[in-house]
Amino acid sequence: MPNFIDLGDGRFRVRVRVKDQVTGKWSFKSQNVTGGKREAERVGREMETAKDKGMLRAGRSPTVADFAELWLKGIKHTVAYETFRGYSVNVRRHIAPFLGELRLKDLTTAHVRAFLGHLHGQGLSPRTGQSARAVLRMIIERAVDDGFSPRNVVSKARPPKIERRDMLTLDEPQARLLLEQAGATRLIAPVVLGLMSGLRRGEICGLRWRDVDLERGELSVLQTIQRQTGKGLVVQPPKSNGSLRSVSLPPSAVAHLRKWRGRQREDRLAAGPAWRGGDYVCATLDGGPLEPTELSKSFRRLADSLDLPPVRFHDLRHTYAHVARRAGVDIKLIQAALGHATAAFTLDVYGHVGAGELKEAAAKIDRAIWG
Repeated sequence: MPNFIDLGDGRFRVRVRVKDQVTGKWSFKSQNVTGGKREAERVGREMETAKDKGMLRAGRSPTVADFAELWLKGIKHTVAYETFRGYSVNVRRHIAPFLGELRLKDLTTAHVRAFLGHLHGQGLSPRTGQSARAVLRMIIERAVDDGFSPRNVVSKARPPKIERRDMLTLDEPQARLLLEQAGATRLIAPVVLGLMSGLRRGEICGLRWRDVDLERGELSVLQTIQRQTGKGLVVQPPKSNGSLRSVSLPPSAVAHLRKWRGRQREDRLAAGPAWRGGDYVCATLDGGPLEPTELSKSFRRLADSLDLPPVRFHDLRHTYAHVARRAGVDIKLIQAALGHATAAFTLDVYGHVGAGELKEAAAKIDRAIWG
């Protein structure tokens, strides 16, 4: 049975006897609790349950920072590069500086709430706070599984509320203007693929001519290109199995790509022996792969020159989805084109109803009743 030490002011130290399976010696595992005797008794029951399951270990509890680094090493090769980079930033920039010196056994929900308040006080966005909380929750969940923590104290700390903002997209006239003006530049192929097929930036940079069938008006998304620290440009599979997909090309997109392929053949002749021969649809003058960040910068300059809204290159993908939805394309087909895991996710992101659509629905109801 656990024992309780009254620390005053409603605080208790809960102690449970545990046996070291290596040395056979008994010692105490303790946790400080705020919230009165009833909360201390609840924590005590959880600690006893964890001990019975072999999840409460003898020995000194690691710090949050040390365990977080072990957690990062354990998941490094199980998640995508950008995902791991985001986890690392959260651990090293946010979690470790504020919570790192605490022992896992001493971490409480109050600490987590203070941590989230600290992020907010630094002027960081609610999305940053939500992301940091999510990473901390995963770390502590692993600590619970490994027997270093009796419960996940992050679960009761509410994440910051994020207000949904309307996505920044182009309307149909703006999209036409962009396509017309991009036609005279080397951005035409990336713009066509983003705006008319919904491909991600990395997918566009990794697309090869062998993956494109202009006769059938189809392409296959089989790889992506991204820059990784210390490695340079890296070719790798798409972010998920759902991202491996076939995409149909509109006839106008096929026409643009045919024209672009002709221009690229001229580039190859001009480059001669310097041609790098990468077979990339969107390539540099010597045939090498496009740098994703440079593509975004070039696009930004083109959009600014046309006085378009401050859209990012990735917003062409959002524009594709919104235009497709306004055109009446079924949400399942939009999901398949975008490579989302589920139609529910696509509907959540792109399925909100505008005022114009509500008016159109009201008019249809009126016509249905009155003829």
